[in-house]
Amino acid sequence: MKSNSALKVDLLTAAPSANGFYRAGRVKGLIPGVYRVNEEKLLAKAEPNLELREYSTEGSTFHAKGAWLYDENGKVEMSVIGSSNFSYRSNRRDTEC
Repeated sequence: MKSNSALKVDLLTAAPSANGFYRAGRVKGLIPGVYRVNEEKLLAKAEPNLELREYSTEGSTFHAKGAWLYDENGKVEMSVIGSSNFSYRSNRRDTEC
């Protein structure tokens, strides 16, 4: 892939403390750490214009999916919000866009 020095990418992810499995018991409690390890691997291979941003707010969890593509003037060209989770849980219990 050819590098484009004008390309800037911001990735928004949940901080480990904003993950619903943070401080959970047994194996579930390891999930936020596994995410963090994968983020660090991604950043180690990343272009210099990639920036990881973590979201957290006291007492809340964060689970969102979306992608926004901007043109060179900062205008949104395309956006995708939500997920392709079509399981019973996602369809009946969780709120998915």
